[in-house]
Amino acid sequence: MFGDQCHLCREVVHGAGVIVECKAEVVGASTWQPMFVCIACDGWLSSVANDGRTARGEASRALDGDYGEWLHPNLKGLRVEADIRDEATLSVVRATCAAMGVQLTTAPSPGLAPVLLVEAHLPDRAASRLRREAAARPAQIVLASLAAQEDVRLSLAAGASDWLTIPLTPQQLTAALVRSRRMMLHPRTWDPSSCLQHAFLEGNERPTLRIEPRDGSDAFELAWALRRFSRGYDELATEGGAIILVLRAPAGDVADIMRRLQQFTGYRAEISLLTPLALGQRRRLEVAG
Repeated sequence: MFGDQCHLCREVVHGAGVIVECKAEVVGASTWQPMFVCIACDGWLSSVANDGRTARGEASRALDGDYGEWLHPNLKGLRVEADIRDEATLSVVRATCAAMGVQLTTAPSPGLAPVLLVEAHLPDRAASRLRREAAARPAQIVLASLAAQEDVRLSLAAGASDWLTIPLTPQQLTAALVRSRRMMLHPRTWDPSSCLQHAFLEGNERPTLRIEPRDGSDAFELAWALRRFSRGYDELATEGGAIILVLRAPAGDVADIMRRLQQFTGYRAEISLLTPLALGQRRRLEVAG
């Protein structure tokens, strides 16, 4: 650890950071040591602290089961090549692929793997790799810290099919591998400011949030933070300058999700729930005769 690294995600902090202190109100209770964290980690940590239920053991993600487990389809036989320098990220990729039976290689081999995972870094580490390959694979997924946003933009221009954030979770990687198998159904186009794909909402029936960046908010920074802290099963896209978050969650949980996200985004965004007609759903037409 160096002085300019976030104590939670280990990323180098560019610009302002936050000092977090924990003070116990009960005599003798243990406290965390002061932590230096990035803006994104501060937003997440503050939302957890303000909610309080997780710390008391009253809230959990029942969808995934016990901690360390996650739902995934049958991806056995899929081949993936990883060009990743960050050891913590590579460790997550290795463990996730091993658990799902996905074949992983960390070096180019005869017969290109259909999926490439490449880590972004200044100035254009991922983009230069994709330019050399000239879209030789069906899926090229970029993994990026917040500081690597320019490499993300260049990579999308060079043919990247998706991007994920660093730090990485098994759910996020799994979802990206699943998306890579259905990309031919809905070819992606990308918004240059947020680096999110344009939303395809026709027929969508899931709870969907519209997250409107406020004046002065950086669209990519907000999109990156939402992608990092939303679950891998959720879909993030853009439409009309706003960020669209399609939730894989029961309707009864939506109000709690909105409140938590509003705490997390703070002044940077305004969050609203889209109605079914706003999602582009078709009216039902019944004809007799």
